[in-house]
Amino acid sequence: MLISLANQTTGQVMAEFDRVFGITASGTQKPTPYRRTGQGGDEPCFILLPAGLEISQVIEELGRPLGERYLLILSYLYARGLLRKKVKKESGNFIRAHNTLLRELGGENYAKLLRQGMAWGHIKKTGYVPKVKATSYMLDSRQRYQLTTKAAIRVRRDFQNRQRETFASKHAVYRKIAESIDRLTFDNDAALRYVASIPDLKERQHRANVVEQLLLGVSHWSMDKQGRNYTVMTSVPRDIRRFFSCGEEPLFVVDISSSQPLLHALLYPSESDESRRYKVFVEGGTFWAHMNETTDGKHDLADEEQKAELKEAIFREVFYAYRESEKGAKGTYAKAFKAEFPILWGEINARKKVKGYKASGKLAKEMQHIEAWAVFDAINALRNKPYPLISIHDAIVTTQNGVGDVTAALRDSFVTADLTPRLAAKRLTIEASERKRIMALKP
Repeated sequence: MLISLANQTTGQVMAEFDRVFGITASGTQKPTPYRRTGQGGDEPCFILLPAGLEISQVIEELGRPLGERYLLILSYLYARGLLRKKVKKESGNFIRAHNTLLRELGGENYAKLLRQGMAWGHIKKTGYVPKVKATSYMLDSRQRYQLTTKAAIRVRRDFQNRQRETFASKHAVYRKIAESIDRLTFDNDAALRYVASIPDLKERQHRANVVEQLLLGVSHWSMDKQGRNYTVMTSVPRDIRRFFSCGEEPLFVVDISSSQPLLHALLYPSESDESRRYKVFVEGGTFWAHMNETTDGKHDLADEEQKAELKEAIFREVFYAYRESEKGAKGTYAKAFKAEFPILWGEINARKKVKGYKASGKLAKEMQHIEAWAVFDAINALRNKPYPLISIHDAIVTTQNGVGDVTAALRDSFVTADLTPRLAAKRLTIEASERKRIMALKP
């Protein structure tokens, strides 16, 4: 999977990463690219960069100091983008970069370097975000190159450490999440074997990049205005999460079934036969099956992919579509939902936008906010417990000895809203038998 280190074992790769990225930072000095040459020659810093780059041309045209700063900026934008979730019909990986950070990476010439990157076609500007004073860039290629600069190591590590400190300082809940993530271990050998066995080329390459970033120790520490936080556990695809554990202990996840449909029950203006009937479906865990049956029933809900397709279609047409037009509801599921739950449809529709950048708008953020704080309250009640607690939007990851407490805490967090969530606990870490099967695969 690691192209430039293909002739080495995973143990050798990890030892090299530990050596390269384990260097102690000195002071808070601004990063200055330089080459450290000693008895053993240059010590390489492995940096992820877009494919198609002529490294020698960059160094020749910009000079080594500016050239290495330029490559460091590209590496940051690309490496950070690799772990972002892909959206259908989206080309490449997007990342927002604040000017303050780019100035730190590129020095006073950062604006010049960004302009040069766009002129060369390595960087593509995808829009300005006024509220966060940030610009979005797209990098959609994959390749590993070597950049011999200690500043790159220091800047990337120090920035990540600052993100973690900022995250953990927000509240004791976030500190508990950060400490829990610090305890995680990742099964590199099994993950690499699994990724190599994926038949689809694009899917295999994407997950190879994700695992590569995990091997490099890259992690995310951020939260949005709704209170949802984004860490390494939320960033990686579900099939890669299986390779995390807490030391020798397997991880389990307790999630709220049909969380978003359940929270929409709060929109009912008063209790009615319809509201009670709706709650029976969402609290009983049969909402998706009911919607499937009242339409064409073509989705096999025992198949996870087909179930995901159904849920995506219902969210797109019902919960987070634009407001209903004068011509009426559009789509099979929208029409079915309106016929089944007309009161709730009216309440949802009244809160939607007619048009705009996103159809979901304020309603989606309102639901996400309620969901995030329900999970927050559950972790807050258990934050002094010895087992790990990590949130994944509407779910909490813990070890087996925390499953019972987490289930009870999540249920309690919905009591004031007069809702009874259906909670499901399942093992997250890969089973020993499945790991054995994966390790038997050809590398």
